[in-house]
Amino acid sequence: MDYVTIPGSGGRIGLIACPGTDPPYLLAPELRALREWGVEVLVGLVETEELKILSVTDLPALAVDAGMAYLHLPIPDMCPPGREFEKR
Repeated sequence: MDYVTIPGSGGRIGLIACPGTDPPYLLAPELRALREWGVEVLVGLVETEELKILSVTDLPALAVDAGMAYLHLPIPDMCPPGREFEKR
């Protein structure tokens, strides 16, 4: 996991590949490990269709079950985030 520190807040923003994708049955344990590491909010940037392709459609529910808030802010592949992303 890579992360950047948020100056003046004590918080961090971490960056990881989509949890549970290698192999998929590790999704719940990976999410629990993230929560134990201190993650409070998981922000999903992949599109809903990609969650299906990666066989992790239960990621949002399992993130909540692991004690994290889940926000879905998808960014289309090979595209920069647009105004709608910024609004959300």
